[in-house]
Amino acid sequence: MRHTTFRIQMNRRSLLPTFLALAAVSLMTSCAEMDTQSSYGAAPTPPPAGYWHGEGVSGPAKIVVSLSEQHAYFYKGGQLVGESTVSTGKPGFSTPPGQYSVVWKDQDHVSTIFGDYVDDYGNVLKSNIDVRKDSRPPGGHYDGARMPYAMFFRGGYAMHQGYVPPYAASHGCIRLPAEMAAVFFNNAPYGTPVIVKQEAVMRSVTVPALNPVVTTVTPPAPRYVRSTAPASVRPAPVRYTVSAPTPVPVRPSAAAPRCLPGSGLIAAT
Repeated sequence: MRHTTFRIQMNRRSLLPTFLALAAVSLMTSCAEMDTQSSYGAAPTPPPAGYWHGEGVSGPAKIVVSLSEQHAYFYKGGQLVGESTVSTGKPGFSTPPGQYSVVWKDQDHVSTIFGDYVDDYGNVLKSNIDVRKDSRPPGGHYDGARMPYAMFFRGGYAMHQGYVPPYAASHGCIRLPAEMAAVFFNNAPYGTPVIVKQEAVMRSVTVPALNPVVTTVTPPAPRYVRSTAPASVRPAPVRYTVSAPTPVPVRPSAAAPRCLPGSGLIAAT
């Protein structure tokens, strides 16, 4: 019995590392599943912000925004020097197309219309509200949305830094990614034209071949050229490859004369 008990204890001790290893693997697997599940329902990945090649380029600035492309183009002296993705007004809050200009700039702007209702501890009671439409819950107060690098071009409409998903999602403003909002802000002085259009810009500006200009062109008068007489050409013989017709046998009629064999005379019938 003592030997049996000792063996059982030894077997338990030898199996202990195996149990610990299995428990560790199980724990790692459960964490991986939790990480995978926590990624469900995540916000869409924003598209690339854009680029800037305007350093050292001179000339008046101009900004063109395409609503259909959700894209903004920055020009200096008529030369395209930068592009950025944007997020314009969502349905019901559309950004109005038109030709405007930068009338006011505020690098640390805070909205007086859009924001959240929060309590005294900073907890959000109602998010993404419009003070003109949404009532304030009891115990809450208004907390305006931050709009860094704001450039107002028409009333309450502005270009500013904000969340830029790959679709129109704002209340009418033109949101830019942080890295591009600062660049646009620093290179667009007061009075910079801001053109908002529905149609695509790349097709009509940087790829003119896709929108050809149709014009009426009078064809030139025909020019006649006198040529010398060609040299005489000797006709080449033509060979026919059609096979000769098959002869058709002809039967002599009853009234036809026949020759007497060996006599050379014609016998009458």
